[in-house]
Amino acid sequence: MTFAPAGSLIQAHAVSSFSLTPAAAGNLIIAGATGWNASTKVTALSSSNVTWSVLVAPTAVTTSSGAGFATVFIGQVTSASAATVTLSITGTTADVVLAGHEYSTTAGYAAVALDTSGLVDTTSTTTALPSLTPRYGAGELYFTYVFTDTSAGTAGSTSGYTYALDSVSNIAAWDAACTSGTQSPTLGTGDGLHGLAVLLYEQAATSYVPLVPPGISSPANFTRRALPSQAPPLVTSADTGTGAESATAGPVVTDTDTGSGAEAGTVSVLAGDTGSGTEAGSTTASLAGADTGRGADTGTARPLMRARWSAGDKLNKAGGTMGP
Repeated sequence: MTFAPAGSLIQAHAVSSFSLTPAAAGNLIIAGATGWNASTKVTALSSSNVTWSVLVAPTAVTTSSGAGFATVFIGQVTSASAATVTLSITGTTADVVLAGHEYSTTAGYAAVALDTSGLVDTTSTTTALPSLTPRYGAGELYFTYVFTDTSAGTAGSTSGYTYALDSVSNIAAWDAACTSGTQSPTLGTGDGLHGLAVLLYEQAATSYVPLVPPGISSPANFTRRALPSQAPPLVTSADTGTGAESATAGPVVTDTDTGSGAEAGTVSVLAGDTGSGTEAGSTTASLAGADTGRGADTGTARPLMRARWSAGDKLNKAGGTMGP
């Protein structure tokens, strides 16, 4: 993962719009906005040179002046030309502060994702900024922007971190190449602090190995064919002279795999009578099999028996009806 800061601190306070000139197209911008009184919040940013979206939704904070919301935005730089950024504000514009920074990314904006976020919200004096732990190893980007109750906080000296105070002494801090350990930056001197922090990472590219044999352009070119079910071969019975045949007839059956489960079909078997006996056979037949997914169906075949007979043949007790 490789992030790098670009340009200088972006900031605005008590306004509904400001001018922005990004460093380079393809970069990303992280911006924190806090409404510090009268339930004020910033719900959206828009400009012609950056495509903005909400990274962390408005989160309630309670400052020493009143209730408000902190929000984090992420933007993809589409042009390095100057443009006006417009804030969509619910509440009082005078109670809004915003600060952010631009970063380059070697993986490209589309690969950047939020790992985790955290909140600091206390009116008690503290030097601790939100503590976050990277889940994807070293190289993640940490960014935070906090509103200070009395503007008494000062920049800290945590290794790897850069601190920047805006024009009203609120504080932004970032490390574009975090270690894999828990990130716990601190200020030099404390204050009541209110704001969000985020960790961003670059997602690894995913490789796909096509499961298509060489020379086959698409899986759609495959044709699913059924293998024949294995049934005994067709036989001709010999008349024993008692009306019953000494051999069992069975068909060779080829069925078609429908691809949808059990197959069904009918088969017929012709038996030759060499004497005066009556042939007995089943008057029904069925073929049932379970689709194995390989085209070959398992199951057994039961044949329909028809017999050749002579004028001397009669019906036997099996109830089989004889016919030419």
